Amino acid sequence: MVSRYRIDVAWLDENRRSFASLAGSRLCGQQHGDLHAASDKPAGVNSLLEVFRQCCSQQEGFISVSQPLMESLFRLFLATSNRPLTLQGIIEQLRARRGERVPPPEVLQALLDKDTFYGLRRLPEDASE
Repeated sequence: MVSRYRIDVAWLDENRRSFASLAGSRLCGQQHGDLHAASDKPAGVNSLLEVFRQCCSQQEGFISVSQPLMESLFRLFLATSNRPLTLQGIIEQLRARRGERVPPPEVLQALLDKDTFYGLRRLPEDASE
């Protein structure tokens, strides 16, 4: 079976990290103001992901070669509504957004597997999602 990755929101919670804070700090200007003005409570995971998919990820420079690679990976999952992606799918999407400046699969896999900041995790082999 092929490994797939995504942002593990539960892992972030377990490690006292806030998905809302991590993602919220990457909102585009208009959405940042709108989302926080709409409610006193932090936006939910699905609401944030929808904003990224429909708006922020469409902005030029949302994912760029000038960013650290791990930042681009996190933003890629925000842009795809945190849909699980295979290593090959990640590489293809990064190349489309960052050009040819993408490391080899084994380097990318090592980075993903060792992440302790963004909550990027390999899904269990038996995961249906």
